[in-house]
Parts: sequence; structure tokens; C-alpha cells
Amino acid sequence: MLAIIAAGNSPVSGALCQIRGVSYRFPNQASPNQQIQVGTTVAGSCQTDVFRFYLLRADLSDKRSGLIISSNSTPIGYNARNFTVTVTNLATTPQGSNATWPLEVHAYVILAGGGGGSYLLDYSTIGEIQIQIGSSPIPEFPGQVMTTLLLTGMLGFTLLLTHRQERIKRRCDRS
Repeated sequence: MLAIIAAGNSPVSGALCQIRGVSYRFPNQASPNQQIQVGTTVAGSCQTDVFRFYLLRADLSDKRSGLIISSNSTPIGYNARNFTVTVTNLATTPQGSNATWPLEVHAYVILAGGGGGSYLLDYSTIGEIQIQIGSSPIPEFPGQVMTTLLLTGMLGFTLLLTHRQERIKRRCDRS
């Protein structure tokens, strides 16, 4: 199963580019030490000319340690007036099991050949992605609740019938 989270407009509006929306695709659950994919799709617009080549970069970081565990980029191109581009990050889940793994995704629109400073044109961050590593804690199944309610109801109904039969028998004995 995959989860999809969408983020709104970026808090920063660059002079050359603006991110209008970001969505993320990631698995809700994975096994320990399993390779997973996190897809980041960005929609935006940039001023376009033949001298500027734009890239979308996504960094995936472990929220607990703050370390970047995967970084990848994909070209947007020269014609970036309106774009929707997806970049995929690969990561390996931790070895521990039965735990939640919080991740953070940072998406950047940059000019090709640069990594920051004046080359960074806009960015967006999603606060937290949660991936369940290993088995989830065992929930109380609705079937167990229904069985308990059904048995309780049957017991109550049996007691009610027995009580009524005794009352009817007493009435008949009086007559």
C-alpha cells in the first residue's frame, strides 16, 4: 500500500521560480532492511529562456538523526514555464522492527550546475512521513468485538426468556 501526501504552496517564492504544489508517494509499511522508493512530484513555474536549465532535487532525511539518507535530481529542462516533474529517492529501511520510521522530504528547484546560494530558486519541505517498519502492533479485531457482543446479547436474551417463562408458569399455577 502506498500513501500520498500533498503539500500546498511553498513558503518561499523565488525570483525565477515558484513551486505551486508538492506530492509524495511512499509505502505505509516495509520490512526491516528493505529498499523502498519515495517519489516526490513538484508542480511549478519558472521564467524560461535558452540560457537557464532547471533541475528538481529531492533530499530524503531521517527525521530522528537529521541526516540526509538519499538525494536525487531530475531535469526540468529549459522550458520550465509550467512543469510537473517527479524525482525518485531510494532508501533502505532500518534494521529494527515494529517501529515507526519518520522521514522528511525537501524538494528544491535549482539552476543546473549549482547546489545552493543563488542557484537555489525555490524549495518546499514536508514535515513528516511515517513508515511502519515490520509488523504493526496487533489491533483489536472487529470480529472479536462482534463475537463478544453477540455472545453477550444471546446470554441476555436467554435470561430474559427464562425469566418470562417462569413468570408465565407462576401465573398459570395461580389460576
